[in-house]
Amino acid sequence: MGGHPGRLREIRINGRPVSPKAKYFLEPGDRVEALEAGGGGFGPPEERPAAALAADVANGFVSPEAARRLYRSIV
Repeated sequence: MGGHPGRLREIRINGRPVSPKAKYFLEPGDRVEALEAGGGGFGPPEERPAAALAADVANGFVSPEAARRLYRSIV
């Protein structure tokens, strides 16, 4: 329906992306991050109502940079 693709899940150890299917031995102080997949949306982004996009930016769902780049809107 014109939406963009979503983002894939990513696993990082100490800031570096790693394979989710491999085995890793962690040391004390190592940091594991799980960045979950995100939805791509429904419909062309540039057709999103300005008020709804402004609310998305205010709630942190969309960055101001992404609003300008993907939604072609200045919020």
